[in-house]
Amino acid sequence: MARDSVSNGTLNFEGIVQVDGRYSGEVTGPQTLIVSETGVLIAKITVAHLVCKGIVRGNVVATNKAEIHASGSVIGDIKTPALCIEEGARFRGKCHMTMNPAKSALTEKKKRKFFLAV
Repeated sequence: MARDSVSNGTLNFEGIVQVDGRYSGEVTGPQTLIVSETGVLIAKITVAHLVCKGIVRGNVVATNKAEIHASGSVIGDIKTPALCIEEGARFRGKCHMTMNPAKSALTEKKKRKFFLAV
């Protein structure tokens, strides 16, 4: 989305999407969402990987990882297995650390092996 663009609605994407302008609504995708330094995203977000260098307002579910860079600001709750907040970044909300699905499957497999061995 271009720097001077203003949009709203529901955005479902594949691949990597970068928001340079202003968008409000809902954003869903199975890969990476980048909010650049000029980007403003006011939305409910569900992605695999969030990279925030601009402004995000709304709740975020990042199934793999969420990053807030020094220039970034997130106001809202984040649910993710991995959260990286650089020095200088702003985050106001709650963080719920979930287990990565791949690690969860491995942990469950280990539990079963242990249980069977006893």
